[in-house]
Amino acid sequence: MDESFLSRLAQAGCRTLGVGVETVVESSQRRIGKDQPRELVLATLDAAAAARVPLVLNYITGFPHEEAAVAADGLAWLEHAIRARKPALEALIEHHCLELDRLSPFTRRAERHGNRVVGAWPWVAVLDWEPVPAIPSDAPEALVSSPAS
Repeated sequence: MDESFLSRLAQAGCRTLGVGVETVVESSQRRIGKDQPRELVLATLDAAAAARVPLVLNYITGFPHEEAAVAADGLAWLEHAIRARKPALEALIEHHCLELDRLSPFTRRAERHGNRVVGAWPWVAVLDWEPVPAIPSDAPEALVSSPAS
């Protein structure tokens, strides 16, 4: 998203744009298949400030095998990036802890993504989960490979 695109959104009447940053922690990005360098996040913040398009940035912590201190550092980095662009940038972070929705790809192949569903209730879409123990990097290929689903 560059300034030209965001300016067109503003001219068309966009008053707030939601952006799914999800995480800036590289290991968690790899786990969810969403590689986005921090430079891309910064460029988006700069473009939104220039175009005067307010942002709501969705951010998630609590991914499987994500250390709490590393997750907190990623969130603090994003908070600082926003503060550094004020007052030109109007933005807020909507912070969520990872939840597994029963219909998401992250849940359908839970163990492939490093988690295991340990509780489900018929009246809610969110499932209880725990991280699967990490497989050592020197493990035989048969342990590392997951069957196709």
